[in-house]
Amino acid sequence: MPKATPALTNFTGGEASPYFNGRTDQSRYYNSSQICENFLCLALGPAERRGGTRFIAEVKDSTQRGRAINFEFSDEQAYIIEAGNLYFRFYMNKGQILTGGGAIYEIATPYKTADIPLLKWCQSNDVMYVVHPKYGPRKLTRTGHAAWTLTAIDFIDGPYLDENVTTTTMIPSATNGANITITASAVTGINRGLGFQAGDVGRLIRIKNGAAYGYAKITTVDSATQVHADVKTAFAATTAATTWRMGLWSDYAGWPGSDTFHEERLCFGSSTVERPQRIDGSKTGDFENFTPGTTDGDPLAFSLGFDRVAKISWLASMRVLVAGTRGAEFIIQADTASSALTPTNAKARPHTRRRCANIMPVLIDDAAVFLQLLGRKIMKEQYSFETDSYKAEDLTLLAEQATRPGIVEMAYQSEPFSIIWAVRSDGQLAACTHIAEQQVTAWHRHILGGDAFVESVATIPGSGGSDEVWLIVRRTINGQVKRYVEVLEDPLPLGGNQADAFYVDCGLSYSDPNVAVTELTGLDHLEGETVQILTDGAVHPEKQVVGGKVELDYPANTVHVGLQFVSRLKPMPLEAGQAEGTAQGKTKIISKVIVRMLRSLLGWLGRDDVNREPVNQDRDPDAPMDHPMPLLSGDNVVDFPGDYDTTGDMMIVQDQPLPMTVLSLYPRVVTSDE
Repeated sequence: MPKATPALTNFTGGEASPYFNGRTDQSRYYNSSQICENFLCLALGPAERRGGTRFIAEVKDSTQRGRAINFEFSDEQAYIIEAGNLYFRFYMNKGQILTGGGAIYEIATPYKTADIPLLKWCQSNDVMYVVHPKYGPRKLTRTGHAAWTLTAIDFIDGPYLDENVTTTTMIPSATNGANITITASAVTGINRGLGFQAGDVGRLIRIKNGAAYGYAKITTVDSATQVHADVKTAFAATTAATTWRMGLWSDYAGWPGSDTFHEERLCFGSSTVERPQRIDGSKTGDFENFTPGTTDGDPLAFSLGFDRVAKISWLASMRVLVAGTRGAEFIIQADTASSALTPTNAKARPHTRRRCANIMPVLIDDAAVFLQLLGRKIMKEQYSFETDSYKAEDLTLLAEQATRPGIVEMAYQSEPFSIIWAVRSDGQLAACTHIAEQQVTAWHRHILGGDAFVESVATIPGSGGSDEVWLIVRRTINGQVKRYVEVLEDPLPLGGNQADAFYVDCGLSYSDPNVAVTELTGLDHLEGETVQILTDGAVHPEKQVVGGKVELDYPANTVHVGLQFVSRLKPMPLEAGQAEGTAQGKTKIISKVIVRMLRSLLGWLGRDDVNREPVNQDRDPDAPMDHPMPLLSGDNVVDFPGDYDTTGDMMIVQDQPLPMTVLSLYPRVVTSDE
């Protein structure tokens, strides 16, 4: 029987679909895995255990689902917003923002729990424009860490529906002033023949007498043909006029459900009843001004032409304006590539027809990564110079299992790993290390410790050049449902102090080089839970949190306490050792495995979680016994606890609160060709 020592040198294929298990004809087979759980796939090849999650705070109301929203004023001033039922709370520097008196700072919002998933936003400096199809757009303004305002936007003179083409006239009772009346001669042309509706309060009306326009905002609706309104720009006369326009948005007609900035314009994708495919862009450099006009800097207003209703799900600004709809992905650009969009040259064309779910995309370089309509495929829309068109690449093609339950949110962490984080409907995190120029698209799944159910994810720039990944996590603690704000910590960096290794979930730390402790308090958020503990870089026996604290068996200066999570890496079935043909389906046995690791300690290797042998657990006999075992780098020869089988499965496991980086595996395998 032939012997072989195949080299599994990298894991850049990530966790592959079970449907891919037989594709030994594909080069990616050899760097993929059957299971990649709580490991990060790095661009250079290793599988590195993720860091733990740090507990920040409990949400305002743990009975209500919330959402994490990113607000980035600068790299030094980045915030996470906890969006909950009728409120926003704010976080920065891995802490919650308090008032000067020490109370939790928050502001009121109109958004109820059921509204939160449909919120979308875009930002310019310290102002964020927030939209929802049920509410008029709001402007969130930051003037200090604990100084935020959320105000409804009073748009200037638009946007509007098309001008009236019926015989219905509008008559204002005065040319200027507050609370004037505007009377229509008929309901024809108003709200599809229904006339004025109660939900039209706040809607604009534009009327032309002679060559001059004026406009007003409706304050009350008296009947289907009469309203009261406040004049914003004076009307030219009080005579009947057939040239008039109704505002595009209102509580009755609906409000925009998506927005973005593009070419110095604030652009909205409409979710109105009458114009679900409509896009409106402000005047150039004047984001709240929609006064109609035809000069180059005047507002844009156009609808996407398509063979069926294609309600806009999102807008994204790249080298062109991209609109994701339920029917297709549209590219909006000028007649020539070098020209800016204007009211007279905007062209919208469907380039791909993958169909989009109603969640915000993430932007990676010059690409928009979006979720397909059914919520299971993640696509990347990007310009192709070869075909002079945009193409949509399926990033989940070889790993459909990673997103199979469905995705509800996405965020992008550009540093240090270039990872797309996606919240699954079952509470797991699906993550994809994606570096196009290196041809790396590697999926990995993350299951948080305890009975965690991740509900939201957002990223902001953090200290030290890394992006912070913030989560809202639902847990059951001491029999009660809790929702916590947590931050995913980076793995221990090369050169980092072993005592700083943070590999527990929902955890907290104590560190003081001058004061050792034998008790860690402040753990009320884990009351009744069994926790893992790392003390000065050494694994401490597990303890149960009682009264919000744990007692240590010995004093320590640096302590990390939190819930256990388990990391698993299982390569593809071995294809090695055969004398002819393939090794697939042939009887084989693995005798030993050389595990090459970097700054790792403890862990297991075997066929599964039960049949396994220790890795990196031999203490140097010359090392002092009163110090923790140091992190080790190099080759570990493990006697493999397997018998003859036809797959040659291996799985490496880390279940201790310590780092693990797997560089490569070299199994010694004997394969029978009989």
